[in-house]
Amino acid sequence: MRKEMSSVTKRNTYNEDEELTSRFNWHDYARLGHYLRPYSWRLCFVLITILIGNIAIILGPYLMKIAIDTAIPNRNLPLIWALSGTFLISLVIAFLCFRYRIWAITEIGQSLLIDMRTDLFTHLQELPFAYFDSRPHGKILIRVVNYINTLSDLLANGLVNLISDIIS
Repeated sequence: MRKEMSSVTKRNTYNEDEELTSRFNWHDYARLGHYLRPYSWRLCFVLITILIGNIAIILGPYLMKIAIDTAIPNRNLPLIWALSGTFLISLVIAFLCFRYRIWAITEIGQSLLIDMRTDLFTHLQELPFAYFDSRPHGKILIRVVNYINTLSDLLANGLVNLISDIIS
């Protein structure tokens, strides 16, 4: 009996972590594209919103140039008021666009993560028992959670900010 228990307890122990070194693979990004495909129209709308918001932000310095070069030296008060109103409207548009971007990307990202978690759960359910017997359960759980959280951060922060900065 004692001999049987020691073989069971040794089966689920690891003294070292296995190596997780892998090279950059475009196939992984293609797999991520599979999850993005159902949200493509919403992502296009977010990109258009980012473009509009960036144009509204860039409009501010141009309006200041007109005010400094033309309106102020000629003491054209109606033009100054018109430029001020246009600048205020552009700031409101930029605020609304960036606010929508944050909300939409968060919603798309969370929906995407639900899809990924569902597929991952289904995949884990289909694995043979030998897979779970040969690895500690905590290691499997931590790896799954960390991968999903890393993808969440990439989608919510990195990718959208990169696209927004490129457009700017």
